[in-house]
Amino acid sequence: MRVVCRYFEEVYPGCTLEQLKDFVILPVYSSRLVSREFSQKAGSEEEYWFNTMQFDHPYVYGVSFDVLLSVGYDCAFFTDPDPYMADRLERYQRATVRAEDAVELAWQEFDARREAAGYPALDEADRSDYLIDVSFLVSYNEGTTCWSVDFYEYQAPYNDVKHEGNIVFEAEFDAFTGETLYAQVFPDTLHGEFIQLVDEQSEKP
Repeated sequence: MRVVCRYFEEVYPGCTLEQLKDFVILPVYSSRLVSREFSQKAGSEEEYWFNTMQFDHPYVYGVSFDVLLSVGYDCAFFTDPDPYMADRLERYQRATVRAEDAVELAWQEFDARREAAGYPALDEADRSDYLIDVSFLVSYNEGTTCWSVDFYEYQAPYNDVKHEGNIVFEAEFDAFTGETLYAQVFPDTLHGEFIQLVDEQSEKP
């Protein structure tokens, strides 16, 4: 971690050490596998025994990097960053709409669409029935900077599995104005359809 702090700004120009505070450290993946892959690429039969760490930004899509550290050889390797890493982080810091604001906007949009479809309004307790995924997206092709918010159906108590088949709502909000760019409610989830099929089968004589 000291190596990362020392060289982060040098390896990733335009990024600042302060931005590193937002990153999360993901579980270390197989050092032996990394060592073997490095040896193959280096054309060597020697194993370098790297300590490996992955740093990932919890919100900004495409912003992550890996660090390989060899104490024995006194060297470290950083993976190439997303070419727009510094710009994405800078936009994230400047955005007037923060992650918690985007989630609240999503709840308002979700409630409005549910009520328009004739469903009862959700109260605070009902909100805990959903898993939430939040991402900060920058589209250079479309010229947009937005928050993407997805609500997922819980499949079981204490379960935090999120996958496309269980999305009940998705939306995008402009990161500077809060304008709703896109929103859609999905009334039927894969899990819900499965439970319905089980119930129908159980009712057969």
